Amino acid sequence: MRYFLVAVLFLKLVTSLLGQSASDPSPRSTKDFGHSLERYKIDGLKKHRSLPNGDASTDDVIKVRTDLIVNNFLVTDKSGSKISNLERGDFLVLEDGEPQTIELFSIGEGSYVPCSIVLVIDSSALQAFYLNKSFNAAKLFIDKLERGDRMAIVSADTKLRTDFTNNKSLLKKSLDLLETKGAEFGSGAEFSTLLAVLNELFTGNDIKNRMPIVIVQGDGNEMLWLKPDSEIPYPVSKSLRQDNGMRFTGRKSLRDFGFGEIKIAIENSRATIYSIIPGYDFIGLSKKERSAHALSIFDNTARTLGFQERNLPLLRRQFAERDAEVRTAGQSALVKVADLSGGLTRFLEKPEDADRVYADIFSNIKDRYSIGYYPTDQRQTGKRRQIRIEVKGHPEYTITGRKSYIY
Repeated sequence: MRYFLVAVLFLKLVTSLLGQSASDPSPRSTKDFGHSLERYKIDGLKKHRSLPNGDASTDDVIKVRTDLIVNNFLVTDKSGSKISNLERGDFLVLEDGEPQTIELFSIGEGSYVPCSIVLVIDSSALQAFYLNKSFNAAKLFIDKLERGDRMAIVSADTKLRTDFTNNKSLLKKSLDLLETKGAEFGSGAEFSTLLAVLNELFTGNDIKNRMPIVIVQGDGNEMLWLKPDSEIPYPVSKSLRQDNGMRFTGRKSLRDFGFGEIKIAIENSRATIYSIIPGYDFIGLSKKERSAHALSIFDNTARTLGFQERNLPLLRRQFAERDAEVRTAGQSALVKVADLSGGLTRFLEKPEDADRVYADIFSNIKDRYSIGYYPTDQRQTGKRRQIRIEVKGHPEYTITGRKSYIY
C-alpha cells in the first residue's frame, strides 16, 4: 500500500509536467478543442507576446468582430456592501480617457443580458476530497440558469465535455460522467484549458451582446510549468521545478506559453473569470502556516482515496513542504486571472463550502450592472484600450470589473 501511494504522488508530479490525463475521450468532446494552443509553439512565440508599448501584436491576436462593448461590474461602498439602486445616468464610462455613450444598461433581473458560461473543473483524483460537494453545488448553479443563458462543461485536461447548451439535464449528465471518472490520477492543466476556452469558445457570435463568463475550479498547479516571462504573478524557481520533476523531463515540461499570453487572451475574450480554489488560502501566510495547511490537504486527500497517511511520515512532510510552495504559485495565478478579468476568487476550505461559493458566484453574476457602448474609436487595431467606470458624485464607491480589453 505504501509503495502504491508513493507511485500516486509521483504520478501527480510527472503528469502535471506533461499536462496529460489517463481519461478516455468523452463522447461529447469536440475533437479539435485545444487546437489554438499549437500557435504558442516556440517558433511562433514572439508573435504572441505583449509589445513593449503594452499593445498586443496586430498580426496574431484574436480580433473580436463585434462593435458593442459590454462590461459587467459590481459597485460596492466602503463597507463592501453592494450598491444596486443606480441608474444609467449615474455612470460615466471612459475609454482611454474619452467619454462613451451608454447604449445598453441593466442591473440584476432588469433588461437581462444573457450569459455564455463555461465551467472548467479539475476532476482528478487529487481533488477527490472536494469533488462530490462541488459537483452537487454546480448542479444547483445549473438549476438557476435563466432561459437565455447557456453553459459549457470543460474538464481541466483540455477536453470540451459539453458545448454551449441551455439543456440543464445534458449539463448535469456531463458532470455525472466527470464524477464517475473522478478516481483518475494526474494533475489539472487549468491554464492550458483556460487558454483554449478563451481563444476558442468566445469568438464571433459567441460573445455578441452576451456576457462571457468562465468559472475555473482547481489548484492552479500548472502554474509551475508556464514559460517564465515578466507577467508571472509569483516567482517560480528552477529548483522548485527540478524538485517537482523537471530533472526527469528537462525543459520540455515547460509550456509554450507564459502568463503574458494568458493576459492577452483574457483581454481578447472580454470574459469575466471566477476562480474557485479548493483548500486553504496560502497567499501571504508564513512558511510554517503554509506547511501546516499543506499537511492537512495531504491527509484529507489520502483519507478520501483510502490511504493511511501515517504509514509514510517522511514522504508526507517532504511532499507537503514542497506542495505548499506550488500551491502558493498556483493560487497567485488563479487570483490574478480573476482580477484581470474583473471577476473574483473564492476558496473552498471545506467541501461543505461549495454550495455557498457557487451560490455567491451566481449572485455576483446576476447582481452586476451591465453597460454596453459603441466605442467612439471604431478602428480595430489590436491595441489595448483602458476602461474606467465612475459613479458620478460618489468617488468613495468601488467598481469591480474589467479595466482593459483589446480591439
